[in-house]
Parts: sequence; C-alpha cells; structure tokens
Amino acid sequence: MNLHAAASRDIAENGTSSRHFVAGPLPSWEFNPLLARSDFIKIPESPVPVPVELAPDFREDPPGARAAFLCLPECSIFPAYFRSESSVDAALVSAPEIEVWWDYARGAWHPHIVVPRDLRPRPGAVYAAHADLALNRDRAGFALAHTVSWDEFESPNISEEPARWERLPVVTVDVAMALEADLSADPPREIQLRTVRKLVFELRRHGFRIVRCSLDGWQSVDTRQLLEIAGVSAPLVSIDRTEDPYLELRTMVEEGRVTLPWTPGWGRLFRDELLSLVRDPRTGKVDHPPEREGGSKDVADAVAGAVLGAVDIGGVESEDDGDLYGDDGPLPFSVVAGPEMPAGAYPALRSMISGQ
Repeated sequence: MNLHAAASRDIAENGTSSRHFVAGPLPSWEFNPLLARSDFIKIPESPVPVPVELAPDFREDPPGARAAFLCLPECSIFPAYFRSESSVDAALVSAPEIEVWWDYARGAWHPHIVVPRDLRPRPGAVYAAHADLALNRDRAGFALAHTVSWDEFESPNISEEPARWERLPVVTVDVAMALEADLSADPPREIQLRTVRKLVFELRRHGFRIVRCSLDGWQSVDTRQLLEIAGVSAPLVSIDRTEDPYLELRTMVEEGRVTLPWTPGWGRLFRDELLSLVRDPRTGKVDHPPEREGGSKDVADAVAGAVLGAVDIGGVESEDDGDLYGDDGPLPFSVVAGPEMPAGAYPALRSMISGQ
C-alpha cells in the first residue's frame, strides 16, 4: 500500500515520464482470473460479489477476508488483545502517584523522587518490580506489584465431572508510571537509567519489601548487578520474547483478580496502551498495532512484568499492621539497601548504588 501510494504521487507529478506503473488495488480474482472459476454471489460481508468458493471465508472472518481478497484492510486485522474494555475499566482504581522532578547540576541531570504519604506498603506483603528501559525514546516504564492473597476459584465445568477448584493469586499493582526524556531541555535530558535503582531504593526506604526487580535486556546489566549487590533479585525478563507475562495479566483482568492503578499523570496512557495491544499470530508477539505511529506499551510492559514477578515470589498480606506504621508514616523495616548507604555494601560502592 505504501509503494502504491508513492507510485500514484509520482505519476500525478511527472505524468507519462514517470517510471512507475500502478495496478489496482483490485480484487484478487480480477488480478488473477484463475481464482474466479465459479459463479459469483452477493453477500452482506463484501461490497462486491465474490466467488462462491470464497464466500465461507468472508462469513467466518469478514475483516480478514476483505483485507486478503479485496485489498481493503481495516485499521487492524488483528483482534484486540484485551477482549473486554469493561473488564479493564473495572480493574482500574484511583491510586497515589510518585512524583519525579529533575535538576541540572555538576554537568548532569539528577532525578528527585517524591513518594506520597498515602502510598504505603501493606503489612506482610513482599513486592516485585519490573522496568522497561529506554534512553532516547519517549518513555521507560516502571511498575510495582504484590500478591494480596491466594483464593480458591472454581474452574469452568464443561463435562459432567465434579467441579474443580484452583488456588489462584489475587494481585494489586501499586505503582504504574513512566520516566520521560525531554530532548527540548537545555541541555537535552535523556532518560536517566539509574532512576530505576533510585526508585527501588526509595520505595524500600519507605518500607516496601521489594525482593525482586526484573528488567528487560536493553542496557540493564549495570542496574541488575547493582540491585543484586543491594540484595534485590534482578532477573532478566523480556516481555517481547514470550507471551507469558501478558497472558497472566489478561487472565487476571478478565477474572477480576488484579487491581490496576489509575493516576492523574499516567492513568489514561496506561489504559490506552492496554486497549490498543494486539497479538501477531505469526510471531506470537504482543505489541501495539504496527500502523499506529507513536504507539507505546512501556507502562503496560512494566505492569505485565511486575504482575508476573509478584506471582512468582508469592507472599500474602497479613491483617496485623500494628507495627507497620508509626505516627510519621511507614517504618523502614527490612531495608537491605537505601539510596544513601546500602547496608552490607563497601563504602566505595555507595556512590555507584545511589546513582550520584
């Protein structure tokens, strides 16, 4: 279609001196008469009569058949990955938002992270984070999640066999946000990759027992090594190489077993990313539609990775929060490493881990 459009423009500009020749777009049976060996019939799924032998294709998959045989592709021939918009909306709840602001000093941009007072760790919970890193593109995603409980759910009973019950996780995503570049700043500000470490350490300083922070493979070795030094498991998890994280997230959304954060800054972007996802049946990759220029899935990737991590590490919330909160907010219990002085680390590593 792109070549056809370019050739048409060239013909319009240069007339007979154009080197391009354009055919179509034509129905397949007009371009290749061998496909029209039988009678034609009119069906509601096609704007023109179609060969009898192709009618079943149009009835079973109208958008796919119109794209394949009539050169009339729709916005996307792939169905939406999240099949129920209402189930996504039901999972989204209002949540507090972490603020990140920047200043330029000593020849570099420095992130400052503000965790709101109403973003508090749950008693007994252990937390998993995931970061989808980037440098020059618009955003990098970060998410934090924990398992609330493991509840008994009845599996669909198709046959006459007795009902089967499964113990499945119920998960809350506490943080879903993006880190943005600003190439219009003076000097241009790239995404500071060390901000992921600072986020993890700052949240741990506020009492969140983060035991895992997975990252994708791009430029993540340094961050993963420093997180491991600080006592945080940092496995390599690529959301692009396997469908498992998104399959887990979609199942939880459809079954009402996950709570997703809606924040003023990132809620609309996160919702749009989820609802625009498609799965390419040829590659099995979950992505935004290829024709959607400027589309993103950075926050959605981070959430899918964090949910997968929360299920992997397990844990549950407890009912006793008597020792968790003091008068001034959450107590910094179980903090293996903070941004100022990682516990157990050599003093020489302090500046590396803190990102300063």
